[in-house]
Amino acid sequence: MKKEEDKEEDKEVNNKITFGLSSFLFIIPWAYSQFTFTTAFTAWSIALLILPFTSYFCNSYLDKKYQIFDHTVIVVLAMIYFLYHRHKFIPLLLYILYITELYFAKSITATVMISFVALNLFAFTNFTRPELLAGLIVFTLATVCKLYRKINYKMYPFCTTIWHIGCVVLLILASRSINRLSTPF
Repeated sequence: MKKEEDKEEDKEVNNKITFGLSSFLFIIPWAYSQFTFTTAFTAWSIALLILPFTSYFCNSYLDKKYQIFDHTVIVVLAMIYFLYHRHKFIPLLLYILYITELYFAKSITATVMISFVALNLFAFTNFTRPELLAGLIVFTLATVCKLYRKINYKMYPFCTTIWHIGCVVLLILASRSINRLSTPF
């Protein structure tokens, strides 16, 4: 009886670890920015390097502190993106929202979604026409998958993987728009 319980527990642990592996797709935007940016080790690249690990822990262990850390990195990416484009007011607003939500709600789920949407909507204005078309398609599909995974838990791992793939593409497109700038902040 004990061996069956141990096997079930091992299977559950392995499923959690395997489920989080799609987070390592975030290494792709880091590699893209690292090898295409004219300035190595920029703030954007460092945040992108941290993202796969925070996302992995968030998705593998489903612990609130890992989720907050992962979401913090996403908010920081949005803030960095706006700073690269010389917009200082939006990162300030995101920071105020972040602190307020963390203090009162002990979460930052609204802040991370606002940051993600704001980054992408602004990034779309900096895309070339082909990037814009690809970005809109990916953003739409990824958002549908993110919302659908909450409705159908059996599809959660698949939808999360599609969500991560979409975010990877969007982060590469955002990296391309940053790279077109002549100098970083």
